[in-house]
Amino acid sequence: MLEFDHRVAGIPCVIRILHAEPFRAGFFSGPPEHCYPDEGGLIVWEVCDRRGRAAPWLERKVTKEEANNIEKEAWAALERDAQEARDSYLIDQYEASRR
Repeated sequence: MLEFDHRVAGIPCVIRILHAEPFRAGFFSGPPEHCYPDEGGLIVWEVCDRRGRAAPWLERKVTKEEANNIEKEAWAALERDAQEARDSYLIDQYEASRR
C-alpha cells in the first residue's frame, strides 16, 4: 500500500492508494476479432488523517479538481515506486554478479 502526504482544503493529510489498474490502450486495427477496447486506468484512494486513520469527513471536502490532482499525484507516486523497485533490482543483480 502506497501513501503520500497531501493537503485537502488546507488540512494536512495522507492519501492512501488502495488499488491501481494501469491503463492499456485499445487495439483497433485488423479484423474485428483482433480489436480490443481501452482498459484500466483506474485508481482507488482514500483520504487519511496524518496518523493513517481513514478520514471520511475530510474526504467529503475533496472537490472534483482536487480529486483530479490527487489522481495525478497518485499515478506519479506509483511510477516513482516502480522505478525505485526496478533500480533496486538492477543494483542487486549487479552486486550479485560481482561476487
